[in-house]
Amino acid sequence: MIHMKRSVFLIAVCAAVCTLILCLFFLSKRPFSSSAVSVEEFIDSRNGDLGVEGIIALTTLNDEFDLVFYVDTNNQVSANLLVKSEDGTYTGFVMTTSQSLDRVNRVTGSSDSLYLSENTLYWGIAQSPDWVINHPDSHQIVADDLTLAYYFHNKSPDEEILDLEFVYNED
Repeated sequence: MIHMKRSVFLIAVCAAVCTLILCLFFLSKRPFSSSAVSVEEFIDSRNGDLGVEGIIALTTLNDEFDLVFYVDTNNQVSANLLVKSEDGTYTGFVMTTSQSLDRVNRVTGSSDSLYLSENTLYWGIAQSPDWVINHPDSHQIVADDLTLAYYFHNKSPDEEILDLEFVYNED
């Protein structure tokens, strides 16, 4: 009888230890985060009904923001911000524009949303690599026969809105 009680006690202790080990194993797994999904899936999850057809370019602006140019399912080209946390995972999505290039061959714009309280993002999209943005500090990416341009900088209180535009590059 004592032998049987001791066996039941040992089985109960082993079961408790195994349960504890399994619980610790599952609790140690990382929770689902934006780093576990693609940029397209992250934008889709934040963008409502408009899906992503394809990413054209993704570039880092600074420690807080990445800039993504993509084509949505309505065949519009978008330039939008991805907000990053300190560990580099995406935590937010800021729409700056979504433009159809069917009737025009180049568009420009700017954004200074709440996320960009001390910065202004100027952006441009042109349908030919022969167009360049007219600011010496702008960055240009040529992809899929598009010129994607941006200029991201700190704004001062007396700053005027820049009039960025595409000019034909004759080089």
